[in-house]
Amino acid sequence: MKVSTSAGIAIEAEAVIPDGVTSSRRAVEPPLSIVSGSGARVTDADGNVFIDYVGGAGAVPLGHAHPGVAEAVARALRDGTTFGLGVTREEVELAARLVEEFPSADMVTFANSGTEANLVAARIARATTGRDTIVTLAECYHGHERLGTTRQARYNDPDSVTAALATGGVAAVILEPVAHNCCGTIEPAYGFLEAVRESCDTHGALLIFDEVMSWRHAAGGYQALAGVRPDITTTGKGLANGLPIGVVAGRRKPMSALVSGPRATMHFGTFNGNRASVAAALATLRAFEDGTARARMNSLGEDLREGLRALVQDAGIAAAVTGYGSVFSLVPLVEAGELRSVRDVARIDDGLLAGYRLELRKRGVLEKPDRDGLRGHVSAAHTPAHVELSLSAARSALRAALDARSIQHGLGAAEATD
Repeated sequence: MKVSTSAGIAIEAEAVIPDGVTSSRRAVEPPLSIVSGSGARVTDADGNVFIDYVGGAGAVPLGHAHPGVAEAVARALRDGTTFGLGVTREEVELAARLVEEFPSADMVTFANSGTEANLVAARIARATTGRDTIVTLAECYHGHERLGTTRQARYNDPDSVTAALATGGVAAVILEPVAHNCCGTIEPAYGFLEAVRESCDTHGALLIFDEVMSWRHAAGGYQALAGVRPDITTTGKGLANGLPIGVVAGRRKPMSALVSGPRATMHFGTFNGNRASVAAALATLRAFEDGTARARMNSLGEDLREGLRALVQDAGIAAAVTGYGSVFSLVPLVEAGELRSVRDVARIDDGLLAGYRLELRKRGVLEKPDRDGLRGHVSAAHTPAHVELSLSAARSALRAALDARSIQHGLGAAEATD
């Protein structure tokens, strides 16, 4: 008999799905199976309702089951989703909207995820320059697939980027303009993005901005705020508010590497530009068009960060509160200091982090329970009331996690003396 509890579904999953989940590191303890989401809340198979800050790993910036997106997708489904030949009017409309939105874009093509978009961008860079190596930054993430031949530099260290370029053979430098994936959030230091742009120009390499996460911060992505123009931009994730999509947007010259012909770089994908995802993306862009939704998200994100800083100070613990715009995180540390590089990840107090987020879950607030998902995401569906409830839960959860750790340490000390 089929069961309908999170624990029961997890047991069934382990019998037929490797590791019991269809994307690595989604498994949590106790098991969790979400059955529905609406706005800023999700409900699990046991009937528990949570204020959700996982947000599909940032993929639903408008909130779950947004009516405008749902209606647009339903219309697309009625008329067929994938045709495999030619181009649809909706693909052209979405591409034109993105060219208008991104300051650096003349042309756009579609894929099905941020990972795919970055792979396409790397192929375009190699075809355009005739070189093989891609410089990546240790503090940035560009999907689960390797980009081929890579050389590594460090975020906010322009000298390391210049040194990597100077060794030759570099097709492109790829980075997140705001690094959201390593250890919370790292913002670019003053002049860093400009220095990377200059170094790429000096050494004849392309600059790729991975705006898969940072698109949520502004129309046109973080590049519109920073005033630095990459040659290629990749995005996806939240653009279709929960449906799969990837975008490669760039200057006309590099994007022309994809134009059909004997020397063209091929870009295949049965589901590229499928009408359901394109419809969702167009609806999402319309919802963000007047700027009020983003402004509200960013304001609530700052309210959360301010509240979390206050409770960390009151608790007297070593912790970093990071984030930018509608992204936030509270990261307990084994010793005080900021999170500025991948090397600082070693200072994360994994035990306290897991304990804190488990206690949050008990209090109806959902964040990913480990360092693999340090980010929390505020959506346009969150309200000041959600933030107030969440901060109250956070204060209680942190206190409970600290108490539990003290008890465990006390038991450990007692056992050691027996």
